[in-house]
Amino acid sequence: MSQLLYWWNKGKKPDWIYKTIVEFEEETALTRDEQDGAIKKWKAVGVLKVALKGVPAKRHFQINAVWLAEMLLKYKELCDDYNKKETANKFAEFVKTKKPKI
Repeated sequence: MSQLLYWWNKGKKPDWIYKTIVEFEEETALTRDEQDGAIKKWKAVGVLKVALKGVPAKRHFQINAVWLAEMLLKYKELCDDYNKKETANKFAEFVKTKKPKI
């Protein structure tokens, strides 16, 4: 996610980021399987949208920055209480009930 945020709003189409598997591997040292796992998790919580575009098809990413910021603020708020198990449960419930549909 940090690498996507780095490239966010730096392209011709500011809503979408294009990165190849090889580029991500060079920039993050994540293998394709690790990339796929991270993408799957970010999609599951509603932060990331992925689309295949062009010929040959290439991965394009869109970040729901507003939702990411809301999640981070909520997590910080819950961490201030400092009950780790309770924080994790409350945060999971927050994400589950507030997650936007993308």
